[in-house]
Amino acid sequence: KVVADSAAAGKKMLPKLDGEAKKAVAKHAHDSGDEGPLKGEVVSTSGKDVDIWINGQKVGTTFTLDKTGTFTVRVQVLGARRKQSKDLLAKHPAGITLDGTPTDWAFAYSTANNASRWQVTDEQYTWKVTGQRGKVTGQTGSSSHAGVKDDKMKITVATDALNETIAIDVSGDVKWEMTGTRANGAAAHDQADESATASIVLHVGLKK
Repeated sequence: KVVADSAAAGKKMLPKLDGEAKKAVAKHAHDSGDEGPLKGEVVSTSGKDVDIWINGQKVGTTFTLDKTGTFTVRVQVLGARRKQSKDLLAKHPAGITLDGTPTDWAFAYSTANNASRWQVTDEQYTWKVTGQRGKVTGQTGSSSHAGVKDDKMKITVATDALNETIAIDVSGDVKWEMTGTRANGAAAHDQADESATASIVLHVGLKK
């Protein structure tokens, strides 16, 4: 009886909720710029050794969705080699000479007697995107750099979403290889396999 009564009450509310959604969508139908009727909030993020961006900005507390209800999440594994490259770019220690400009995918340096060149040989990400109320209508992976697979995910939410919670789980794996020379002139070779996971919970609803 309790379940039946709750279902009946929920059914009675549907017309009102549909009306509110239609009004909100109509209110923002002619907004200037690219933003649509939805707003996004970051509920939580977790994960060690990862960087997260939403719409190209480091993850914060809120984010925007365009008129189609779309936004983009990007995740990057931040392992020891990538951290080393970023540190060398920011300020390399005395006694180390850089060979070119360090990037997130390659860096090279030398000391008086040794030289090392690291580069990413493979980088790929696996995503699981779940909408609690079934309002996620599309998700498409893409890459931000040559040789990287699906570090970005474009997510689309129905523009009449009143109250949608989106759970995102991402796992990434990066393979690095190093070639170089040592003080005695011998060739050097090394590898590093770095992986990380991230969990992101987002809330999307209509603007007021």
